[in-house]
Amino acid sequence: MDAAIVEQLRSKANAGIEALKKRHPDQASVHFNSALELAEDVADARTRRDEVAVLSTLFERCGFPDLALMAAEEAVELDRSLKLDGLLGQDIIAVGNAHLKLENVAKAEGCFKEALETFVKRGDWANAASANTNMAAIVANQGKMGKAITLLEASLAYLAEAPFPDTEMQTRFALMQAMEFEGYDVDRAIANAAELCARFWTDMREEQRAIARDFVDRAVKRYVQMHPQPKSSAWKAKRFPMLYK
Repeated sequence: MDAAIVEQLRSKANAGIEALKKRHPDQASVHFNSALELAEDVADARTRRDEVAVLSTLFERCGFPDLALMAAEEAVELDRSLKLDGLLGQDIIAVGNAHLKLENVAKAEGCFKEALETFVKRGDWANAASANTNMAAIVANQGKMGKAITLLEASLAYLAEAPFPDTEMQTRFALMQAMEFEGYDVDRAIANAAELCARFWTDMREEQRAIARDFVDRAVKRYVQMHPQPKSSAWKAKRFPMLYK
């Protein structure tokens, strides 16, 4: 019985994706709602948890944060009842992401803090970094750049324990921007920018590279002003060969 319901709800989810491809968001919403309603009919709690967790991610990525929130909250409830501690933190982050898209900033921050505590308690350092970086983004948007920098550097410390390239790129990128907005220690700013560009330049989207060019240039100008170079062009080309030739 559950297998048939799961097949139906996945079919509805796929129909929603197809509707979006054809630029019919109203139809997509109907299909996605149907998928979520069908998930409630899945008798096995673990199977239901897995399906609503996937639906939450799908809805959030497709621009339906209200549905994403309902699915993620259901996943969290099932994690707790089934004692799925290894999955709980990720689902709490999903709740936070949905709240953030709905501009419920305080609730989102609370979710990320709760997820961070969960991950740290389990020694899950890569996911702890992700939760911490999410909190830093909220703090930065509030104009608290000093606090954001502290959080982002803590994320890098977590990542040193358990590397995760996607989160590290996101963290270093945010740190580069925060350090320039704050006029932060230029040596540390250059060290972070150099690490970011050396390791992740080819992984960045073109719009990210454009932002990186701007912020690296700001950091380089600050550095050269603080540490005059007899051959600044050569120094820049050596430190950032992808930007200065």
